[in-house]
Amino acid sequence: MMRLRRLCPSADRDTIRATFHDPAVWESMRQDSLPFGEWEPPAGVTTMGVYENDAYLGCFWMVPVSSCVAAAHVAMLPQGYGRAVDAANLFFDWLWHETPYCMLIAEVEVGNRLAQSLVQKVGMVPCGTRKDAFVRDGVSKHLRLFGRLKEGV
Repeated sequence: MMRLRRLCPSADRDTIRATFHDPAVWESMRQDSLPFGEWEPPAGVTTMGVYENDAYLGCFWMVPVSSCVAAAHVAMLPQGYGRAVDAANLFFDWLWHETPYCMLIAEVEVGNRLAQSLVQKVGMVPCGTRKDAFVRDGVSKHLRLFGRLKEGV
Protein backbone atom coordinates (compact mmCIF):
# COMPACT_ATOMS: atom_id res chain seq x y z
CA MET A 1 0.00 0.00 0.00
CA MET A 2 1.21 3.51 -0.86
CA ARG A 3 2.02 5.78 2.06
CA LEU A 4 2.92 9.42 2.04
CA ARG A 5 5.75 10.78 4.18
CA ARG A 6 6.74 14.38 4.65
CA LEU A 7 10.31 15.29 3.74
CA CYS A 8 11.98 18.16 5.49
CA PRO A 9 12.86 20.64 2.71
CA SER A 10 15.91 21.95 4.55
CA ALA A 11 17.19 18.51 5.50
CA ASP A 12 16.46 16.73 2.24
CA ARG A 13 16.94 19.32 -0.50
CA ASP A 14 19.44 16.95 -2.15
CA THR A 15 16.75 14.29 -2.67
CA ILE A 16 14.32 16.82 -4.11
CA ARG A 17 17.00 18.32 -6.35
CA ALA A 18 18.03 14.84 -7.53
CA THR A 19 14.40 13.98 -8.27
CA PHE A 20 13.91 17.01 -10.50
CA HIS A 21 17.27 16.44 -12.18
CA ASP A 22 16.41 12.84 -13.05
CA PRO A 23 16.35 12.76 -16.89
CA ALA A 24 12.77 11.40 -16.93
CA VAL A 25 11.53 14.32 -14.79
CA TRP A 26 13.81 17.01 -16.20
CA GLU A 27 12.65 16.44 -19.78
CA SER A 28 9.11 17.54 -18.91
CA MET A 29 10.17 20.69 -17.04
CA ARG A 30 13.28 21.94 -18.77
CA GLN A 31 13.40 25.46 -20.19
CA ASP A 32 15.94 27.27 -22.33
CA SER A 33 16.43 29.85 -19.56
CA LEU A 34 17.29 27.16 -16.98
CA PRO A 35 20.32 25.01 -17.83
CA PHE A 36 20.38 21.43 -16.58
CA GLY A 37 21.77 21.19 -13.08
CA GLU A 38 20.88 24.74 -12.06
CA TRP A 39 17.31 24.13 -10.82
CA GLU A 40 16.89 24.46 -7.06
CA PRO A 41 13.75 23.92 -4.98
CA PRO A 42 12.02 27.29 -4.56
CA ALA A 43 12.17 29.13 -1.25
CA GLY A 44 9.17 28.43 0.96
CA VAL A 45 8.50 25.07 -0.63
CA THR A 46 6.77 22.27 1.27
CA THR A 47 7.77 18.86 0.00
CA MET A 48 6.01 15.53 0.39
CA GLY A 49 7.88 12.40 -0.63
CA VAL A 50 5.98 9.47 -2.13
CA TYR A 51 7.01 6.03 -0.90
CA GLU A 52 5.80 2.51 -1.45
CA ASN A 53 7.09 0.61 1.54
CA ASP A 54 10.65 2.02 1.71
CA ALA A 55 11.07 2.71 -2.02
CA TYR A 56 11.17 6.41 -2.94
CA LEU A 57 8.93 7.03 -5.97
CA GLY A 58 8.99 10.80 -6.31
CA CYS A 59 7.59 13.89 -4.65
CA PHE A 60 5.10 16.69 -4.60
CA TRP A 61 6.13 20.20 -3.78
CA MET A 62 3.89 23.13 -3.13
CA VAL A 63 4.27 26.81 -2.45
CA PRO A 64 1.72 29.20 -0.97
CA VAL A 65 0.01 31.57 -3.39
CA SER A 66 -2.18 33.14 -0.71
CA SER A 67 -3.44 32.22 2.74
CA CYS A 68 -5.90 29.72 1.25
CA VAL A 69 -4.38 28.78 -2.13
CA ALA A 70 -1.26 26.73 -2.89
CA ALA A 71 0.43 25.84 -6.16
CA ALA A 72 1.86 22.35 -6.61
CA HIS A 73 4.03 20.28 -8.90
CA VAL A 74 4.50 16.52 -9.00
CA ALA A 75 7.68 14.71 -9.97
CA MET A 76 7.32 10.95 -10.18
CA LEU A 77 10.40 8.89 -10.99
CA PRO A 78 10.05 6.01 -13.48
CA GLN A 79 9.63 3.52 -10.61
CA GLY A 80 6.56 5.54 -9.53
CA TYR A 81 4.83 5.52 -12.90
CA GLY A 82 1.42 3.95 -12.56
CA ARG A 83 1.13 5.12 -8.95
CA ALA A 84 0.74 8.86 -9.55
CA VAL A 85 -3.07 8.94 -9.22
CA ASP A 86 -2.97 7.10 -5.89
CA ALA A 87 -0.17 9.36 -4.70
CA ALA A 88 -2.03 12.51 -5.77
CA ASN A 89 -5.16 11.39 -3.94
CA LEU A 90 -3.08 10.83 -0.80
CA PHE A 91 -1.53 14.26 -1.28
CA PHE A 92 -4.99 15.87 -1.45
CA ASP A 93 -6.08 14.02 1.70
CA TRP A 94 -3.03 15.38 3.50
CA LEU A 95 -3.48 18.89 2.04
CA TRP A 96 -7.12 19.25 3.07
CA HIS A 97 -6.62 17.85 6.58
CA GLU A 98 -3.21 19.23 7.57
CA THR A 99 -2.99 22.67 5.96
CA PRO A 100 -5.14 25.81 5.81
CA TYR A 101 -5.40 25.61 2.03
CA CYS A 102 -8.80 25.23 0.39
CA MET A 103 -7.64 25.37 -3.22
CA LEU A 104 -4.74 23.84 -5.09
CA ILE A 105 -3.61 25.01 -8.50
CA ALA A 106 -1.18 23.44 -10.94
CA GLU A 107 0.23 24.50 -14.28
CA VAL A 108 0.65 21.82 -16.92
CA GLU A 109 2.36 22.28 -20.24
CA VAL A 110 -0.17 22.29 -23.08
CA GLY A 111 0.55 19.10 -24.99
CA ASN A 112 1.67 17.12 -21.93
CA ARG A 113 -1.24 14.70 -22.14
CA LEU A 114 0.05 12.43 -19.37
CA ALA A 115 0.21 15.26 -16.83
CA GLN A 116 -3.14 16.69 -17.96
CA SER A 117 -4.70 13.26 -17.60
CA LEU A 118 -3.30 12.93 -14.07
CA VAL A 119 -4.64 16.26 -12.82
CA GLN A 120 -8.05 15.60 -14.33
CA LYS A 121 -8.23 12.09 -12.86
CA VAL A 122 -7.79 13.59 -9.38
CA GLY A 123 -10.54 16.16 -9.85
CA MET A 124 -8.65 19.23 -11.02
CA VAL A 125 -10.42 21.28 -13.67
CA PRO A 126 -8.99 23.59 -16.35
CA CYS A 127 -9.11 27.25 -15.31
CA GLY A 128 -7.23 29.02 -18.08
CA THR A 129 -4.10 29.12 -20.20
CA ARG A 130 -0.91 31.12 -19.78
CA LYS A 131 0.38 31.68 -23.30
CA ASP A 132 4.08 31.95 -24.06
CA ALA A 133 4.93 30.93 -20.48
CA PHE A 134 8.42 29.68 -21.29
CA VAL A 135 10.73 28.66 -24.13
CA ARG A 136 12.08 25.16 -24.80
CA ASP A 137 14.38 24.45 -27.73
CA GLY A 138 13.62 27.91 -29.09
CA VAL A 139 9.85 27.25 -29.17
CA SER A 140 7.39 29.19 -27.02
CA LYS A 141 5.29 26.90 -24.80
CA HIS A 142 1.93 27.48 -23.14
CA LEU A 143 0.80 26.32 -19.71
CA ARG A 144 -2.74 25.25 -18.84
CA LEU A 145 -3.87 26.16 -15.33
CA PHE A 146 -5.86 23.56 -13.37
CA GLY A 147 -7.50 23.97 -9.98
CA ARG A 148 -9.33 21.99 -7.35
CA LEU A 149 -11.33 23.29 -4.41
CA LYS A 150 -11.66 21.51 -1.11
CA GLU A 151 -15.13 19.98 -0.85
CA GLY A 152 -17.58 22.12 1.09
CA VAL A 153 -15.83 25.41 0.31
